[in-house]
Amino acid sequence: MNTMQLIQDQYIKIGSITTRYWSVGTQGTPVILLHGGGGSIEVWLYNISELVQHHRVFAFDMVGAGLSDKPVVSYSLGYQLQFLHRFLDTLALQHASFIGHSMGGGVLLKLALESPERVQKLGLISSFGLGQEIDIYDRLLAAFPAIANLIPPSRRSVRWVLNNCVHNPKSVPEKWVELGFQRFNLPGQREALISLLTTNLNFWGVRREVFSPIVQ
Repeated sequence: MNTMQLIQDQYIKIGSITTRYWSVGTQGTPVILLHGGGGSIEVWLYNISELVQHHRVFAFDMVGAGLSDKPVVSYSLGYQLQFLHRFLDTLALQHASFIGHSMGGGVLLKLALESPERVQKLGLISSFGLGQEIDIYDRLLAAFPAIANLIPPSRRSVRWVLNNCVHNPKSVPEKWVELGFQRFNLPGQREALISLLTTNLNFWGVRREVFSPIVQ
């Protein structure tokens, strides 16, 4: 039986948002894992199997992603940070160590700056929010969101995204690609992802009003 089969999906209400999360381990200090934009908690599977040997590990589908609800809102870093605070409060986690990838890293940078008492240790992986640079694909989608409606999601594009989330692309099983493809086609997922891009990016990259408060 693989690790994914051993982890059970759990759901809690964060305000009005139904949120899927994983809680693994009963001993050690808590570690919270935040995935990147458009991702889901499955990207942390290999990490969880290692971290749980020494920590209580929590991972959740951020609002607007995975199997969590996808409200029609502006997905700013501030909105996502507010959601993270509510998640921690709901699980009675006053402070923890955090690991964030891409957009998740940007949310954690704001958490560390605005509420340092909640952060014991911080690990960032290709973090968003440290400057303007971002790949041309996301810049084009942010500047011309109608493009997203002209490009149907494909398993090839899902694999490209997943390959950028791991050290060894060959470690990404086809099952993950199929799962990611199905998740991307869930109601509201495309709209939430477009909102995330247009709120935080423009044609030139990360919006200055987004990264300036972090790097100053």
